Parts: sequence; C-alpha cells; structure tokens
Amino acid sequence: MADKAKEEYSPGLEGVIAGESALCEVDEGAAGLRYRGYAIGDLAEKATFEEVAYLLLFGKLPTRKELG
Repeated sequence: MADKAKEEYSPGLEGVIAGESALCEVDEGAAGLRYRGYAIGDLAEKATFEEVAYLLLFGKLPTRKELG
C-alpha cells in the first residue's frame, strides 16, 4: 500500500464549503439565512408567498404588475 499524507482531522463539516448557490446564503452575523440577498426574517414578515416564490425564480422581487 502506498504511503498517504496524513489527513488533518476536522470534526463535523466546520470550515467545509458544502456547495455554492445563487439562491441563498448563510450569514454568520445577525441576519442568518438570506434568499437572494434578503434576510429570511424580513421576507417572512413583509412578503407574500407569491413574492418570495417570484424572488427565488427570477432573482428579484416582483412589481405589482408582475404579480397581477
């Protein structure tokens, strides 16, 4: 068996990027989870389901005309 460099132990997935996404990000600060740059708490309080769905699909919040 060939010699292998000893791998450094890391508990869990700390410091490991599991994947990259344009839809959401986890902010270590107070904002927490963000969808397309908007804090999820703000979206939950101020946006409708349809507005958030539009945001996730098209990358921006819809205008009134786009919702109608």
